[in-house]
Amino acid sequence: MSHSKENNLIDTDDLRIIGKFLSKNWLFLILFPGIAAAMGYIYTYRLPNIYAAKTEIMIKSQESSMMESSLVGGSNPYARIYQQYGNMQDQKRVMTSYDLTEKAIRKLDLGVSYFIVGRLKTTEQFHNTPFFIKLNSVNSGVYEKTVDFKILSVDEYSLSFERGEDLVTNVHKFNEEVKTTSYSLITYANLTEKAVSTLKDIDYQVVYHSMGSLVSKFSGSITLEDEPYTSILKIQVTDYIPARAKTFLDTLSKVYIEHTLEKEISINENTLKYIEKQLGEVTQILDSIELELENYKAKQSILNISREEEEYFKQLAEFDKEKRLLKLRLESVYSLETYIITNEGEPLVPPALYILDDDFLKTSINELYAMQISRSEELFGKTEDSQSIMYGDKRLENLRNTILVYLNKSKGAITEKIGQINGQISELTELIRDVPKTQRDILNIQRKIAVNEKMYLFLLENRASTVIARASILPESTIIEKARSLGVIGPNKTRTIVLATGAGFLLAALIGFIRFLFFDRIESTRELKKTTSLSVISGIPVYDSDAKGKVEVEASPRSGVAESFRSIRANLQYYGRLSGHKTILITSLHPGEGKTFVSTNLAIILAKANKKVIIVDFDLHKPKVNVRLGIDNDKGVSSYLIGKEELNNIIKKDVHKNLDVIAAGPVPPNASEIIISDRTEQIIDALKERYDYVIIDTPPLLLISDSQVLVNHVDMALFVLNSQKASREGVRYLEEFVDKLETKSTALILNNIKIRKWKYYYGKVSGKYGYIYGDGYGYGYGSENYNSDDD
Repeated sequence: MSHSKENNLIDTDDLRIIGKFLSKNWLFLILFPGIAAAMGYIYTYRLPNIYAAKTEIMIKSQESSMMESSLVGGSNPYARIYQQYGNMQDQKRVMTSYDLTEKAIRKLDLGVSYFIVGRLKTTEQFHNTPFFIKLNSVNSGVYEKTVDFKILSVDEYSLSFERGEDLVTNVHKFNEEVKTTSYSLITYANLTEKAVSTLKDIDYQVVYHSMGSLVSKFSGSITLEDEPYTSILKIQVTDYIPARAKTFLDTLSKVYIEHTLEKEISINENTLKYIEKQLGEVTQILDSIELELENYKAKQSILNISREEEEYFKQLAEFDKEKRLLKLRLESVYSLETYIITNEGEPLVPPALYILDDDFLKTSINELYAMQISRSEELFGKTEDSQSIMYGDKRLENLRNTILVYLNKSKGAITEKIGQINGQISELTELIRDVPKTQRDILNIQRKIAVNEKMYLFLLENRASTVIARASILPESTIIEKARSLGVIGPNKTRTIVLATGAGFLLAALIGFIRFLFFDRIESTRELKKTTSLSVISGIPVYDSDAKGKVEVEASPRSGVAESFRSIRANLQYYGRLSGHKTILITSLHPGEGKTFVSTNLAIILAKANKKVIIVDFDLHKPKVNVRLGIDNDKGVSSYLIGKEELNNIIKKDVHKNLDVIAAGPVPPNASEIIISDRTEQIIDALKERYDYVIIDTPPLLLISDSQVLVNHVDMALFVLNSQKASREGVRYLEEFVDKLETKSTALILNNIKIRKWKYYYGKVSGKYGYIYGDGYGYGYGSENYNSDDD
């Protein structure tokens, strides 16, 4: 009866395959994930936690002048936003620059890392050790190497490290400078005897870091994020020690703010130096003029001059003062023009021009200097061909051209003003030409003194203003949220353990798949039938090898093994020509699959059915029939084949009721050669005439060719497969072998089926047991009707 399975989503055979896979690999599927999870736990336990600290800084964006913004942005409403974005990117680059990070590291003195060595993991410490090492210098070969530090006493400690293949150990004293070829340092400690008794048992390690490695480490741990549409910069730092992360972030923020002040302070200092220089020059001029006045008065008699003439000289002094200031202004303009033309981008401090009372010029020059600094910092991480650099260069060029145009107009205006003053000075000079020479000379000297005194006062006022301006310089950036710890952010230990467990499961599944694909064994008659087109006569369950000197069907007549052989006996009559199947050859592919076990048990079960049976041991290489049946092997098949004995002399009568046996006899050196003799066919034909069944036990097919010779002389061949060795490749070999036999009847027997597989054949129904055999024929018995095997 056929059953349609087309509508089933999952075939029962598929479920059996899955069940077989799980049953064969359950240990791997449990053990591997368990081991992987344990390894993942140990690995993550040894991993140090990663902590994070965060701060927020408000960046003051550099505003462009109205004129420059109009030149760059025009009417584009997004130009200012892009400028602000570009400035934020610049500040991000400044924050992670080598110089800024180095300054923060030097302030914290992070050149040495300290560790405590535990049994399972080593933990880094920060400001939590009873000693502190101040490095003066270190040989490059010692950098980044682990150095063992051991406290020996209140006054001494030891340092041990590897140098080449040697272990170097040095003993030094605390609080004393140490100089060796490898390092120069001072280790500070203030220990007591009580503390040393505990600290001596602790193993410390220290690592000396180069500045390059420290900068690389800390700059790589910085994460920057800007808040959209604001000038707020979020800064996050990761580290293995939360206190160090927070401290470093605080220090870095302060260093950055100090950096934003540097350009303002440097410009202020440059201006102050310029004023001091001018004051020095004016002071020298005043001293020389006053000395000249005193000498002149001593040599000449001074006459009184009229009030009108004195007024002329006062006006002339005022014009001289104004002319002097204009020349000073013109000199500053020329210096500034030279600075702008010759400086193409380097962030050099501009010349002092703040004596000029020009707000536009002050704002523009400050902006130009700031843009130059920003460009220089941005070039650390970009090339001059990058979009942001090119955009910045365009802004710089536009601003530079704007300032040059303004300066050129300023020069013209100042020069024109000086010309006007020169004209007025000429007119006054003509008016006072009639004053006597001695009086005119002394008035000229007094006029010079007055002019320089006013210049001196002017410079003093500007110096005071510059000093006051320095005190009012504020940083462009402000910390709006101090550094705070975010706690542990990694590693994700749970995820690591889960991934390790998953990897272990996948590895177990992969191994199971490989075993299933390449090393799978046929373990049930159902599998065997699906694998081959050959007939499967029955299956034999796992049996106890210790039968206490008896063949299994005799030792346990009501066991599953005995019933399986009854199944074989019942099914033999349905194979081919019923009256012709008198000689049955039993063999296997490999040794140890149970062919002799099947031969002896089948012979006895047939004999129990009142059939006259003889079993012949044709395994002349490694005979076992005599061992299983407990008979002598002094003579047998080999004796007959070489002509030493006759047939009647080698038959052992009534070994069991209705069962005779011919042992293999002494093992000959040429067993395979004597089997192909004519006496082999003669002995088989003679036995056919005397017995109902002739059972022939032969050597394994794959090892020896004897079975291939003997199969030509028998009516039927039974191939025994052991569930522990049966493979699809072996079954294919048998199919190819059977194809060559053509008319011979053949069948397969699956031996050694495990109990859990035997449930397919052995079920409990209504208090009775039934066995299902071969192609569906059954035989049942109960305690009330079962007596013996006799028919």
